[in-house]
Amino acid sequence: MRKIGAPTIAKFNKFRQRAGALAEKRNRVAHDPWHYGFDSKSHYRLQITAKSTLDLTYKPMTEDDIKNIVAEIESLREQFQGLRDAALKEYYKF
Repeated sequence: MRKIGAPTIAKFNKFRQRAGALAEKRNRVAHDPWHYGFDSKSHYRLQITAKSTLDLTYKPMTEDDIKNIVAEIESLREQFQGLRDAALKEYYKF
């Protein structure tokens, strides 16, 4: 990474922060218990986290919510490809 300049490294660090936040969303969908409200006809996930304060609440989730997270993941993957290509170009001085 010695050949990669500070501006490019800063872009990767900013990307890492976005990726971490998106990974947390994905993990909540994948690992939280899910429930169905027969009265409300809605799906909920039971969020259980204790990062800084305990959060033990039901969060409504729709199919569109999940599709949006998938789209965000795909967008982030494409952003990474652009960052990777720019870093390789800088590294090899194309």
